[in-house]
Amino acid sequence: MDHRGDSDGHLIQRCHQRKWMTGNTNEVCGRVATFMLKTSGYLVDQKYPLFISEFGIDQTGANVNENRYLSCFLGVAAELDLDWALWTFTERYYVRAGVVGLNEYYEVLDYNWCAPRNSSFIQRISVLQAPFRGPGLSEAKLHNVIFHPLTGLCITRKPFAHWLRLGPCSESYAWSYSPHKTLLATRMHLCLQAGESGTSAKISIFCTGSNSKWR
Repeated sequence: MDHRGDSDGHLIQRCHQRKWMTGNTNEVCGRVATFMLKTSGYLVDQKYPLFISEFGIDQTGANVNENRYLSCFLGVAAELDLDWALWTFTERYYVRAGVVGLNEYYEVLDYNWCAPRNSSFIQRISVLQAPFRGPGLSEAKLHNVIFHPLTGLCITRKPFAHWLRLGPCSESYAWSYSPHKTLLATRMHLCLQAGESGTSAKISIFCTGSNSKWR
């Protein structure tokens, strides 16, 4: 028997719509994720599959609320390795609200079905199309990647340098989170370290300072 949970992504999105515009994005995302985990996400911990239905955003990129919501959604979906269904793949309607050929701006494809409406959106969700864990992946040692939802990429390192860059998640370092609240690049004895405000983070061999502690 398939015990499959179904959580409506659009419902979660609408319930917090105004807060995405006016609040601190990270804090709003934390509250939304907590709400989802309490109402349906607990099924994942109980080993049941959870399917997120009908999530999506205005593909023109003009809706600030939805853009911020999407980064939150992608982060949570990657963390929990959720299954999902996107709204929507199709293009314009034949007839809707009395209008022939009404354009649907939530559609992934453009008006003529010839190309993606928003290529950056395709890149952002592509990492979620392959599972992070599960059957067939058990032979790989479990590890963490650091995912950047705004681009759909993961943290890697520039060759022969301590500075970080974004790249395909398949090329990401394996990271671990230590009891000392440091993020360690596995087998490299290096940790993730913050710079001054407005500067890039880097990896370093000096891991005891406060700028190497992460919550």
